[in-house]
Amino acid sequence: MSSSSPPRKGRPRSNTEDAAAALVAVKKSSVGGTSTPSSPPPVRKSKDHCKAGCPRYRKIHCEGYCLACFKATFASDKVDAVLAKILCNEEGCPKEKAPKCDGYCIMCYRKHNPSADRCLLTGCDKIQQKKEFTGYCAGHAKFANQLHPELRQQKSIKPQGKGGSKVYAAYWPPEDTKRDGEPEWYPATISSYKVSAQPADKRHFFGPIRYYSVRYDDGDSLSNIPEHFVFSAEDYLLIQRLEEENPGKKNPSWKGVKNVTDKKSKDAWAKHVGWYEATIDGEKETFSLLADAVRTHDASVVRAKGLKTEMEELNLPEEWTGLLRREPSSVKGGKKASCELEGCAKEQQAYSDYCHQHAPLEGQLSVDVSASAAKSTKLLRPHLKNGSKVYAAYWPPEDTKRDTEPDWYPGVVTAHQLSKGIADDRYGYQRFYNIRYDDGDQLKSVPDQFVFTSEDYALQLRLEEENPGKKNPTWRGVRNVTDKRSKDLWAKHCGYYEATIDGKMHTFSLLADALRAYDASVVRGRGMSTRSSELNLPEEWGAVVGPSAQNACVLKGCGKSRQFGSTCCTLHAPLEDQLSRDVSETVAKNTKSLRPHLRTGSKVYAAYWPPEDTKRNTEPTWYPGVVSALKLSKTLADDRYGYGRFYDVKYEDGDFLKNVPDRFVFDADDYLLEMRLEEKKGKKNPSWKGVRNVTDTKSKDLWAKHCGWHEATIDGETHTFSLLADALRAYDASVVRERGVSTRASDLNVPEEWSAVWAKPAKEAKPTQKKAAKVSPPKKKAAKAPPKKKGVPAKHKASSQTTARKMGQKKITATVIKPSQDAKVGLGLGQLPGGAGVLVNSIRPDSLFRGTGLEAGLVLESVNGRRFTTLNQCVSLLRWAEGQLTLVAVKPTRPSPAVANPSPAKTTGLPAAKPASTQPAAAKPNAATQAAAASSKWTLEETVLIICLDDKYADLKAVAKYEKMAEHLSGRNKNQCKGKINQLQAEAASGKGIKAMIGLDDVKTTLAKWSKEEIDTLMKLEAQYEDDEETSKNSKLDRYLPRWKRDQCAFKTLFLRWESRVQEQAEAKKQQKRLREEAAAAKDQAKKAKLEAMVTPSAQKDDKGLDTEFVAMLHDDPHLQSGSIEDLVEDSPPGKSEQ
Repeated sequence: MSSSSPPRKGRPRSNTEDAAAALVAVKKSSVGGTSTPSSPPPVRKSKDHCKAGCPRYRKIHCEGYCLACFKATFASDKVDAVLAKILCNEEGCPKEKAPKCDGYCIMCYRKHNPSADRCLLTGCDKIQQKKEFTGYCAGHAKFANQLHPELRQQKSIKPQGKGGSKVYAAYWPPEDTKRDGEPEWYPATISSYKVSAQPADKRHFFGPIRYYSVRYDDGDSLSNIPEHFVFSAEDYLLIQRLEEENPGKKNPSWKGVKNVTDKKSKDAWAKHVGWYEATIDGEKETFSLLADAVRTHDASVVRAKGLKTEMEELNLPEEWTGLLRREPSSVKGGKKASCELEGCAKEQQAYSDYCHQHAPLEGQLSVDVSASAAKSTKLLRPHLKNGSKVYAAYWPPEDTKRDTEPDWYPGVVTAHQLSKGIADDRYGYQRFYNIRYDDGDQLKSVPDQFVFTSEDYALQLRLEEENPGKKNPTWRGVRNVTDKRSKDLWAKHCGYYEATIDGKMHTFSLLADALRAYDASVVRGRGMSTRSSELNLPEEWGAVVGPSAQNACVLKGCGKSRQFGSTCCTLHAPLEDQLSRDVSETVAKNTKSLRPHLRTGSKVYAAYWPPEDTKRNTEPTWYPGVVSALKLSKTLADDRYGYGRFYDVKYEDGDFLKNVPDRFVFDADDYLLEMRLEEKKGKKNPSWKGVRNVTDTKSKDLWAKHCGWHEATIDGETHTFSLLADALRAYDASVVRERGVSTRASDLNVPEEWSAVWAKPAKEAKPTQKKAAKVSPPKKKAAKAPPKKKGVPAKHKASSQTTARKMGQKKITATVIKPSQDAKVGLGLGQLPGGAGVLVNSIRPDSLFRGTGLEAGLVLESVNGRRFTTLNQCVSLLRWAEGQLTLVAVKPTRPSPAVANPSPAKTTGLPAAKPASTQPAAAKPNAATQAAAASSKWTLEETVLIICLDDKYADLKAVAKYEKMAEHLSGRNKNQCKGKINQLQAEAASGKGIKAMIGLDDVKTTLAKWSKEEIDTLMKLEAQYEDDEETSKNSKLDRYLPRWKRDQCAFKTLFLRWESRVQEQAEAKKQQKRLREEAAAAKDQAKKAKLEAMVTPSAQKDDKGLDTEFVAMLHDDPHLQSGSIEDLVEDSPPGKSEQ
């Protein structure tokens, strides 16, 4: 079946199409045609390229030229002076100087300094990495920037806070107009600042005074706050940490860093806050910020002592755990330390305080309670941000006063505002939220007492379901506290939560935070003796208490513990929505609702008739499109089935048809499923399992007569469905609910949607004994990414869950809410050597992921389920994420001895192979593997991008080009890129156009649909920006001519150039092959002519002494038919015969 619109013959060309054709001809000639009389003048590709226009990049000290053009342009004395700055100091060495090599290239520097090729970190004897010279080995190169932090050069010693900076600022209540009372401190963001005209202290110039306007996180604002009442968020938290770590100490201080103030100064900042001093590499340095001073001091200590540095010598030891990891074994008797969990005697896992079984709980057990506990009464009220998943009350539109009992539905917070007045000073301003519900409805100004986080709402329902009939059920160790006398409705009816954690009472805004903090304290105290009845969320502690009947996965035959917020275990959580889908949502209620009701924007496959077939009585063809409008028939053909529908359809190729009857319009999913059934089976009337199509052949309604509806038996009852896809999914769900893990792929209609049923958990790697080095390392099996959790907590309330480990690794999943694309996640990342992944170097105190279980030293594996290989891909995914943000990280363990020792095959460069008798047979692919293979298909966006990359890197060698492509295409390797490019180039060379290859109209067809005015504007812009770089020109065309971008003309023009180049290369290859074949044919002809000249029909012997009769006899000899008489003639020297 064709996917493009049928051609229309006999239609005259319009003036617009003539102009478009002329413009295409001009573009084609400029991108590879042969009609240009001379080559255009060289054009600089970008500001980094050579000034002379050559494709090489400019070189430093060469005044904008590359080195070759610089030598050809300037005098020799000037060239010699520049070469002395660029080239290696070693006489006769043509290489350039390398950084940190005393004026030598790397090779000459190592030649003069034999020990220079060793890692600069004290105590490390490994060789420096050669791929990117940092002075450190491959394992420590990622810490180079951390070991050598830049000292900030500021005009003033005072901190220079800017708009958007995160701070902690003093707060005075509105009635304290003079601000002479003791303030409270709250997190805030700087919105603006102003500077005093004169400094307060002219004796010692500390600079002018800054006054900040800040917006607090709870919505309050204050203006003109003096600088000594505003601290950076990081400095404030570090000061709080110092006081908590030194309780009762009068003036605690940091290691190697001291706070300096000027008590005689008139400048309040210098007198009360001051700056910081630290001795770095023997020199005293001053710092405006405490965080800079502390980190720089720690770096100097590590540089000096290297691997011998003790954690106690550092101020922030958690930022150096990746570099200064402790050994997994203790020093007492040479035995490994036992698991930290009370009652567990197993050995600790490498780089963890817990054993292999309990290592997944490390993040939960070490969660900082202070990160989620409320600091004051004003912070007790939950502060939900935009994008937060909630359950909110809903009133119908006619209830304008909202005084009736509301219903509760899931939704998302889109905006919030604060009340103008305060009902109760203790609880701060009331919040009103704008909610967009999941079904599309919206409500504005919903009071906060009617809005709950999705997780808290699900927990409240769970408590009621587990305690039916109980009047006021409660949680273990956690109680809800309300203030019945307060005028604040949230405090009066909703309230906050209190829990006793490690002997201290803590208050929490969210129920989920309180429950997890309490459960963690119970497990820390009781260890292996903990029973599931003592915990509120026992499913989150399966490694300690194991699964129970109450918290087991609902999938039949699976005995694993449920994931929190789900009725399934971690492995089967993706199936929860499919298994719990209510059949009544898709089933037809009566015969009038049997007809599919497609809405505007629905993707469909619709019939198409050419324009000349005005009566539409010929056989139509079917093409994909979108419903743009619909209307009902004026009369009823059959009362049982309601009014017929007529749709206006816009096809994907741009054509348009009005009033297409509903029997000629199918939902896209249904159409593809029908095609799949016909292709899969060669039967005359193929059918689905458990689902049948029903028509009414006696009805006058043509839809009911020819199309009909679908029936399926679900849980013993027959249900009717308008859409085939709904019927198939409902039937498959009933089969899986009944058979559970015993379900086979052949039992289902759409088995690829149920691949999680057959998924197997990743197995742990068993430690191998140290044997002969011939044993090759075990191959790792690919594991599925962990499923996303249904409920998502807000910022600083994120839950972390450790998923199944594979091959000596454990995965940690951390989920937070990123309020906007511009929000910072607060992670320090670095690229591992050899593209091995992205490492978390540090986590800032104000990071979204602080307290989620994510920690420095972990290797990131995926962002929102998307894998990556380079740092740039990871940063791009983090930067553009908004709303739910899920990171999966891996904590690597120490490899087993068999893996650490290379096999002999590796030392010789050959792959290690098993003996033939031990090679496993190829496994038959199941539905899960087939689904994984289907997911590797190239999308339209990927195809468009790889064509652009192939055009961009056309001048690179093949290997380098495919590596570059793999860096830009997340989840694709260079072999996949090579195969896709070869496929596309073969299609382009065979004459397939852009329509046949990727389903887009070519630029000529696109421009033919433009108006005359748009074509004239395009011609003017093309002439105006013809000298601009292509990217710059396209951006200007997008700005002045929006249709250029909407119709993807930039890519279509690039495709035209790429297609011309590919076809030229293919033609050149054909020409070369033709020449080779002609040369071979000429050679054969000459050889044959030579033979004919040798064998002539003269007398009995020719001029070379050959007996012609003897030759004829040899030709007739059947024993010599497989040979060639010409070969015999060539082997015999002319004029001689063998004796």
